[in-house]
Amino acid sequence: MVSQIKLLKENCPFCGKELESKFAKCFNIYCQGGKFNKGNLVLYRLNKNLGLGRIIKVIEIPTSKTLDDEDTQFFYKYKVLFNNNIVKITPPIDLIHYVFDVNEKVVSKHGTGIINSKDFIIKDGIISYELLKENGKKIQIYENEIYAKYIPPIDALISEHKPDPPRNFLVKYWANLFYSYYTSYRIKCITNSRLTLMQHQINVTHRLSEEYFPRIILADEVGLGKTIEAGIYIKEMRARNLAERILIIVPASLIKQWSFELNNKFNINFAIYDGKKIKELERKGNYKSAEMYQNPFYYDNLIICSLQFARNQKYSELISAISWDIVIFDEAHHLRRYLTNSKTGRYRETLNYELARNLSYKSESMLLLTATPLQLHSFELFSLIKLIHPQAFNSFSDFEHFRKNKQFINLLITNINQIEKLNNFEAKNTLKLLKDLKYIKIDKSQKQFLADLDNESIRLNLLKRIENDHTLSKYLIRNRKKNIFSDDLINKRIVSTILVNPTKDELNIYNEIRLYLAQTYNSSVSNENAGLGFVITTLQKLLTSSKYA
Repeated sequence: MVSQIKLLKENCPFCGKELESKFAKCFNIYCQGGKFNKGNLVLYRLNKNLGLGRIIKVIEIPTSKTLDDEDTQFFYKYKVLFNNNIVKITPPIDLIHYVFDVNEKVVSKHGTGIINSKDFIIKDGIISYELLKENGKKIQIYENEIYAKYIPPIDALISEHKPDPPRNFLVKYWANLFYSYYTSYRIKCITNSRLTLMQHQINVTHRLSEEYFPRIILADEVGLGKTIEAGIYIKEMRARNLAERILIIVPASLIKQWSFELNNKFNINFAIYDGKKIKELERKGNYKSAEMYQNPFYYDNLIICSLQFARNQKYSELISAISWDIVIFDEAHHLRRYLTNSKTGRYRETLNYELARNLSYKSESMLLLTATPLQLHSFELFSLIKLIHPQAFNSFSDFEHFRKNKQFINLLITNINQIEKLNNFEAKNTLKLLKDLKYIKIDKSQKQFLADLDNESIRLNLLKRIENDHTLSKYLIRNRKKNIFSDDLINKRIVSTILVNPTKDELNIYNEIRLYLAQTYNSSVSNENAGLGFVITTLQKLLTSSKYA
């Protein structure tokens, strides 16, 4: 804890004495910071909320220890003008010199510029800085020539404390509103939605909202509410006016479900686009702009469509021509590439993946929803990560190296957590691995290393760095039922096999069709017609299934 506190300390800019913070008073009697003059920029020590003030008058107050006139001395008070025309008369003990930091932007009689050096000069009690002007010229400027710190216009409107006429009130209201859009990390929209939220859903949507335009895989297990999490994020971004054009692409069987959920729970109406909708728009005409004439997807800002529809080349080019604020793919494990050569890393893209890749370039935020991000091969997860963060891994081999190192990283984290229980050999190997990964200096001894890890804050900081560098959490969010619900609340799957004996007629038909399919299948294999073979195996499955199943 001591090391953390020291990080917060500052040195007096005049004498170098250590202070609790930049705004603490230095009580060194030899410090030049205890002297003030007209024109100095100061802070009021007892109420820093007054902001930056300027000494406008030095008041001399005569005093003496005896009745002798020659024994008269003076002590000083200072008249300070603060923002909003607040004036205070105060002794020097309650004033602190305001010293500008390097790169701090100021407004002066010479125009706007930034403080270019941490060094300053004091002449006749007035501080002088080197100012870098907007035209690139450097000049020396006194603090009495500085009008104020530069404040962005929106912040200036918000900070005004005076009665406003109606027009100014509205301007300030909108300034506050837009400021909150871009600075608040709190979720605003869930207070008026028809939801009973679970804690993990709030955690997920909080992270999405905090990142503003996240590009991430939502991989919660089935039944944990990925649709709800995406819906809250959509509602939140629209409430902040940060997202206008939103595209949701789902399997055809889920279109109505998504539309109902968004309408019923969030009161958001998405237009469902399909071939029939496109024809209606083209027949209707009534184009409001040239963009609509060329591309019917400009008609609506909120669109749901099926993956089968969107991947059609006729429509995929039109969809990919538009810039989207948010793009969401449900059942994203259908966005596949197939690894054709593991040694060279060559692969084959499906139409689904090509569509997603094109939309990735045209979207600010992209959410890939899937309960099974990895089904057959780790290349599938790598492919999904390439959609949201193309620069994350240079190649599949880099990803595999990262993935296979996870077990060593997990062991390293375990060793750090229980460092006091390790024997000398284990501690030595842990130290070597940390040096190899460049988390600690190469010349650090084992004794010093163990002493450092006794400090809880140093240990936690080290663990955090390792986890941030070696985790998929920056690309993927996954919640599991076993970590959210108790065992009593999870329904256990009970498999019961029921044997059905076919009748004699059913058995005869089955054997005849099976023989026919077997002959056809063997023929397709000899002719290298793999597609036909796939169709035949599908028909064979249908043969043993009920049409009601």
